[in-house]
Amino acid sequence: MVNLRLLQINNVNLEGEFKYLPVELKWLQWKGCPMKTLPLDFCPRKVAVLDPSESKIEHLWRSNNYKVLENLKVLNLRGCYNLAAIPDLSGHQALEKLDLERCAAHFIPKFFNFFLALFGLAIAIHLDLVVVSKIGG
Repeated sequence: MVNLRLLQINNVNLEGEFKYLPVELKWLQWKGCPMKTLPLDFCPRKVAVLDPSESKIEHLWRSNNYKVLENLKVLNLRGCYNLAAIPDLSGHQALEKLDLERCAAHFIPKFFNFFLALFGLAIAIHLDLVVVSKIGG
């Protein structure tokens, strides 16, 4: 499992230690994740795509365990109806796509100003959802 680059574990309830995920993992798709937050020991350093869409996540990670995934290019939070707030992504300089369609968070956080200034980001707001299709064009 050392060479594993893509891991799809959709609608699965996992237990155990997440620190043993392969170091080279680049894409993690965990649609329907039953957890309220990602595990404390979850820190995939090279992940470029993180997709916990359609899950029960309330917070992507606990505020006291904030992580910057330096290689993160795509974050898919589509359909995360329980998401209390959009996580601060200002440290994620490689981020290219953020999908918040059908997301419960009802506001645009201050860190979006960083992306607006840096990339001229276009944000579309539709009632109770925020859609950001391309950051960095």
